[in-house]
Amino acid sequence: MDHLPEIQDPAFAPLETIDQSLGPIRPNREGEPSPEKVAAFLQAWLFFRLLHNILELADEEGELEEFAQWSGGRRLVTTLPLRKHLDKWASREDNRSRVVCLQKLLTLVPILMELCSFFWKYLERHRKWRLSPPQNVILSILILGETLKNASIFVWRLPPENSPLPPLGLVYRDNPIKERFTQIGCCLNEVTMLTDMMDYIGLYIASMLKRPFNNGQRSHSTCTAQQCNANQVNESSYETKQTKGCLNPADCPYIFADDQEVSAILQQGQIPVIKILYSPVDKNEVELRVIPSSSPYVAISHVWAHGLGNPTTNSLPRCQIQRLDSLTQELFSPMSRFVLPALWIDTLCISVHESLRDKRKLAISRMAETYGKADQVLIIDRDLMQASRNCSRTETATRVLCSDWMRRLWTLQEAVLTDNRPNCKKLRI
Repeated sequence: MDHLPEIQDPAFAPLETIDQSLGPIRPNREGEPSPEKVAAFLQAWLFFRLLHNILELADEEGELEEFAQWSGGRRLVTTLPLRKHLDKWASREDNRSRVVCLQKLLTLVPILMELCSFFWKYLERHRKWRLSPPQNVILSILILGETLKNASIFVWRLPPENSPLPPLGLVYRDNPIKERFTQIGCCLNEVTMLTDMMDYIGLYIASMLKRPFNNGQRSHSTCTAQQCNANQVNESSYETKQTKGCLNPADCPYIFADDQEVSAILQQGQIPVIKILYSPVDKNEVELRVIPSSSPYVAISHVWAHGLGNPTTNSLPRCQIQRLDSLTQELFSPMSRFVLPALWIDTLCISVHESLRDKRKLAISRMAETYGKADQVLIIDRDLMQASRNCSRTETATRVLCSDWMRRLWTLQEAVLTDNRPNCKKLRI
């Protein structure tokens, strides 16, 4: 499926299928169709037929031979030529009237209905005649069918909610991508959410993303479809984490924000923010100064389960303070370095002491104002921060959708509360 965006450092090799549609393949000894023969039949009848339909609908002159190539002595299916054909299709249809577009779209209905009917009859319904083709063949046909469907909706400018085209996929049979998610350590709650939100193209791309922190560092064995238990915070056993690159973990003190100053500024109707100050003699001597938000500030949106919270005091390890300072500085251009930005993070700016509970409630009630007035809102998610800066927009968007940050109600609220919505122009990762 090399017409899809490339994934940086994928968890799996890109989906590869051998072209078995040419030449006779013998049945097995029982006289039943062998998996190879089933694959060959499906490729000839469904996969290459879909490719033919795409070229025909797009009024494109192309040979199906260009979708097969030799590599390492094997004849492999390639969908890379689809990119140029789809681009030409979109360019050619740009000036079509809406009525003509709808008429052309309706020609796709019987094609996709035939595909749906085959999956229902021979992969799910009939036990006696149920076929068991290789999973990569099933996936390649589903992805190609959805490529045709999505491209036609885009090219002919019809809103997806008004599309007469049927949904593609398997109703009762296990999703063929589910095993891939299990292998990379995904939470059942995440898989359920993605399956409800995405088509097979999106699921395939999501299954290609490595989960850097899911390998043995936290268990999703008790998670359910409704809830991720691995990311639930238990304040009695919560541990604030040091940075991965802390140079001296044994001698990295906690740096405190003055919760009385935080409360006083809240009482005055203002937003308390933090200035990080360093000793001119020793950069390891760090002070947190609480000030009203009259100067530019960055609001931090993070996942508590990743270790940047503190349920007992308004403090963080020195290494985390220095990291936050570095990250917030990077958001501002070199010309504004002379005006050092302050930062707001709930760990330091929402009082946790029992005697200040009323101020805690006051701070929470002002979350909309806090994120709305911030000059920038920085998302800190440990998995997102492992991603390459060079990945495509599709990969970046998919990583955000799959992130722990996206699935927490507090962080979702923080994103919504930023102004400039719905474009979220102030959000930074």
